[in-house]
Amino acid sequence: MKTKIGPDDRDRVIGERLRAYRDINGLSQTELGEAIGVTFQQVQKYERGKNKVSVSRLIDICKILNTPLMNFLTGLDNTANAQIIAISDVKQDRLIQDPDRNKEIAELLKIYNSVDTSEDRKEILNVLRALASAKRKRA
Repeated sequence: MKTKIGPDDRDRVIGERLRAYRDINGLSQTELGEAIGVTFQQVQKYERGKNKVSVSRLIDICKILNTPLMNFLTGLDNTANAQIIAISDVKQDRLIQDPDRNKEIAELLKIYNSVDTSEDRKEILNVLRALASAKRKRA
């Protein structure tokens, strides 16, 4: 099996996730770069998916951002849907540190990513939106 030398869609998704977690943690690209020993330009390249992030550097980033490594890696086998995991849920919940909730989120994402058709995924989202809306109205 031949592997690609340059960055690919997985690197773009990891970069999007990196930016989301960095923003949530209130760090600038310069601050994160200094913490991991690279320039802010290198952090920009990671976030744009222009450069690959090594596993060892990603582990260091996770420690600084207090984020599990799997948050960066989940769903990379299907990059078309992976960014949904990265930005929308993460930014909305501002890194909820609840292990039980994180397990539920992971299960929801696993189920969502297992659905093949766009129409079915939209239907799932509509059901969840309706439930959330009903809950807000009751509150």
